[in-house]
Amino acid sequence: MDRTTEPALLPPWNDITLPSLLIRQAAEEPDAVFWSDCPGREAWNGVEPRHLTAANALACTRFLAAQLSTLGVQRGDTVLLLLANIVEFPMAVMACAMAGAVPLIMPVDEKIETLRAAAEKLGVTTILTVALVGDVAIGDKARQVAAKVLTIRCVAGFGFDLPDGVVSLEGWSDEDIMPAEPLEPAPGDIALVTMMRAEGLLVPARRSHAQLIAEALAVQASLGGADFGTLVSLLHPGSAGSFAGSHGLSLVSGRPLGLVGPYAREALRGQLNHAEAPLLLVPGHFFTRGEAAAFEALESIPMIAFSRRGDTEALAPLPAKALARIIAVDERAILALPSDAAAVETLAAGQPAHPHKGLLPSSALWLGTTESGDWLGFGAARIGEPASGSASQAA
Repeated sequence: MDRTTEPALLPPWNDITLPSLLIRQAAEEPDAVFWSDCPGREAWNGVEPRHLTAANALACTRFLAAQLSTLGVQRGDTVLLLLANIVEFPMAVMACAMAGAVPLIMPVDEKIETLRAAAEKLGVTTILTVALVGDVAIGDKARQVAAKVLTIRCVAGFGFDLPDGVVSLEGWSDEDIMPAEPLEPAPGDIALVTMMRAEGLLVPARRSHAQLIAEALAVQASLGGADFGTLVSLLHPGSAGSFAGSHGLSLVSGRPLGLVGPYAREALRGQLNHAEAPLLLVPGHFFTRGEAAAFEALESIPMIAFSRRGDTEALAPLPAKALARIIAVDERAILALPSDAAAVETLAAGQPAHPHKGLLPSSALWLGTTESGDWLGFGAARIGEPASGSASQAA
């Protein structure tokens, strides 16, 4: 698997990866529910909601890694994830790591030609998907992409009523999988890839485990010590920032994560009613499109809005009284900033001078934007000032 060529991280960061955080959670609180599906999942996906304890989540992730290996996924392969906001998404990201593969995540509503171009550029060998996400027949879309890309050998899906040619991942037993020990990724290994536009071209933006964990820590630090019990996320897969700010934040904080699919009032209310001291994670367009007006109770719920940098100035004022943050994201960086006029002006003016200086605890990682080859996003580096005018310390 590809590694960075930058200096190695110092302890304890040299041993921390996404799977290692899940392993830690399973050891510390094995019987506590850690990932919860959207209460309305059956209505828009055809699958009953799943509620996994930390121990269940780890066991299912390891089993999925074995399923991937059995289906022919090899070390270094790229696996395209076309998945909704369901518990199988973080499971798939970490199962790829345990199988030695690299997950490419893309939004389920992406055009087929864009998916095809991304799959060809990265030599995708496998697609993981579901049958439906609301009105989007994503399983059929995955099959059409596979028909256009010669490197794709297998399309597999979670749930039921999958299209012909899509292998079901349901109902497997221990006898169906090839026995294999899960691989242990290194912090510098690629944890996931997303796609971005640069000068009109579709290019990959890669994140290492260390980078994603550093970004999750930055989001946590932006809360300024505010306490919360459960994360409730409306952030659908598609960007590194949404993964770091929801699944990553859950892993580094050890707090359970409740997922919400399409913005249905009852589904969101159901997650909030079952959540202890919830912190709500929402996309910026949740406000700009006016959906928040339908949820009266949100006035008193602390929340974070994730908005692409160019859309930040269009955000309406966050309704939350207890806590209001904007996390501005693109595939080059994630910036944790308070939701005030100064933050918006800073974003509009371009790259802030010091994205996270002073936000993180002294034991955490220095964060600075870096662009080394096609590695984009944050570097996780040794404590101290970055080299003047460069990101040469980033790992």
